[in-house]
Amino acid sequence: MAIDDRQFHAEPRNVRRFCSLIRELHDKGFRLMLTVTPFVSGDGPIYRAFRNSGAFVKLSDGRTAMAEWIGGYSAFYDITRETVYEMLRRQLGVLHDSLGVDGFLFDCDGALPYARFANAGAAEFLKKWSELGNDFHSSQYTISRGDGFAPYIHDLQTKRPLEWGLLQEMVSNILTANLLGYPYSTVSADPALTSDSVARDPKVLLRYVQLSSVLPVAALDIAPWRITDPAVAAQCKAAFTARERIGEYYRQLIQESARTAEPIVRHMEYEFPRNGFTDCNDQFMIGSKYLVAPLLGESDSRTVRFPRGVWISRKGERFKGPLVTTVTVADGEIPIFESSK
Repeated sequence: MAIDDRQFHAEPRNVRRFCSLIRELHDKGFRLMLTVTPFVSGDGPIYRAFRNSGAFVKLSDGRTAMAEWIGGYSAFYDITRETVYEMLRRQLGVLHDSLGVDGFLFDCDGALPYARFANAGAAEFLKKWSELGNDFHSSQYTISRGDGFAPYIHDLQTKRPLEWGLLQEMVSNILTANLLGYPYSTVSADPALTSDSVARDPKVLLRYVQLSSVLPVAALDIAPWRITDPAVAAQCKAAFTARERIGEYYRQLIQESARTAEPIVRHMEYEFPRNGFTDCNDQFMIGSKYLVAPLLGESDSRTVRFPRGVWISRKGERFKGPLVTTVTVADGEIPIFESSK
């Protein structure tokens, strides 16, 4: 099976516009990631050109598998066929190497009900899908079949709006992912369901930004500069300013994690075994140096459980553990405590 995808190259004028947009974003300090799916429109030119080539997943009766959406139907590439896989990888390489796209978000959730019909089966479909991101500096997956410590981000998405109950769940999910060997994990709510809840209570967005800002990968579904409340916007900015202070330590941890397979974000019990932290799922360690106790509710106060040692706050307050106490901070400030060791 041969696939010649050259006929689908964009017009030079559109390519120039796209490159100009990328340069503009880069000049402003942004990096650009594009969402990639295996789907093509069921009535579009790509499907019509390749429908008889074996490029798409087919059902057991020989019909092309079609995912149904509100706006129509989509076929999807059978990337277990090497020629199809190489075609997609080549196209992504052009976007990355020639046009300046920095990375990709790989989303194949909608293909999962049909992946078993792929030529080499569902497991191989997910394996090949995961491998598409290996050639790029930044890749993000909604679902994959990769090993831990692969060079891509794992996005622990939920299909729920951003709300108070979700924040606690996010912390627990991140801790579990790191213990399972996925140190480059992030969490996100469903952006389609988030706007209304944030409009009702902008403080829930602040807490989400604060939590995201201390994770190895900070992924936000809502741009902080779109926040209409000036006070909340300033507090969100303060959260990321605080992140800069631990940036160098994060770089050290990433190198160490690649060598030792240790988690970057660590459960308290992992770092301090047999010290009574097995049920502590609302605070965590960044390496062995920083204790983070994120605010997960409306209050500016929370209970912090300190292990043995001396822990120093951003303001220079010293807490000698073992200690359980209430800590109060101002909005925009994140309860982070540095070990005195």
